[in-house]
Amino acid sequence: MTKSFAPVAVIVLSLSSGAGLAQAPRTASALIDASIANADANSRDALAYTFHEDDASVLAGASTDEPKPTLPGSKWIIQAFMVNAEWRWSVQYDVIFVEGIPYRRVTGINGLRLPPEIAAWENERYNRMVATIHVLSPEQRQQQLRMPEGIAAIMTDPKQLTNLYGCKITGHEKVDKRPATVIQCKPRRDTAVRMSGPVTLWVDNQQPFFHRTRIVLDHTVDQYGTGTVVTFTWSLIDGVWHHTSTELDWVGADKTTKNLDIPTPGAPMNIEQGSQGKQIDTFSNFKKFLTESRMLIPGSSPPQH
Repeated sequence: MTKSFAPVAVIVLSLSSGAGLAQAPRTASALIDASIANADANSRDALAYTFHEDDASVLAGASTDEPKPTLPGSKWIIQAFMVNAEWRWSVQYDVIFVEGIPYRRVTGINGLRLPPEIAAWENERYNRMVATIHVLSPEQRQQQLRMPEGIAAIMTDPKQLTNLYGCKITGHEKVDKRPATVIQCKPRRDTAVRMSGPVTLWVDNQQPFFHRTRIVLDHTVDQYGTGTVVTFTWSLIDGVWHHTSTELDWVGADKTTKNLDIPTPGAPMNIEQGSQGKQIDTFSNFKKFLTESRMLIPGSSPPQH
């Protein structure tokens, strides 16, 4: 059974409150502070949109055994396909909101409609989630918003950047054709808190916001090894910033020793082999809803308020 690397990284953007846009700040710390404040105001607007998610995985190495990933939270095996010497598979979701909590409704596997048995499983999963969400306390609801569906994460709190990192402006680039200021942040050596590693920020010039964020791990975090790179991109759509992609180029923390059978004279050669791959999670088709978004399953009852 292949180890699942599907849960990717989450970056916390809802932190502070209040931000003025009268004049763009010019120092790295001022840009970060303004971006944090704007992200907090933006989060309330972003939560008024449903969207589509395509979660695609790539496992490098044609010589590896065929992976048998499972649909998250289930026993259903997803078929992997060999494309250009890489194993590939994907899951499609519609992300809706149940009483204000995001829910990822499975709609397809490898770009195809769900077979009847998995569609029935998804309906049952949804009904259980509705019942669970309905009895959550306010504190539990906040926890669900910070980490929807219990997804494991490489957490980076922008509020800690100016205290635990040394940050400086290093240049200017465009992201999605929008001018941005590039800020490089490196963990301070004198801090007792172990950070994930160096962080690069692309802060939008017109409206300070973390348009793109990239983290490079300098040590192992859970199943991810040193050299793992995760990139978050947010895009401005109809005046609201939306999370549009997460790209995770991962290096496995676990390594195995393998005998390399080479038909040449000499002693057998052993090599240390590690797993690596990529996950590209893209978000699209953002639609604003005016009332609470809730998928109704035939035979189910709406929650009592």
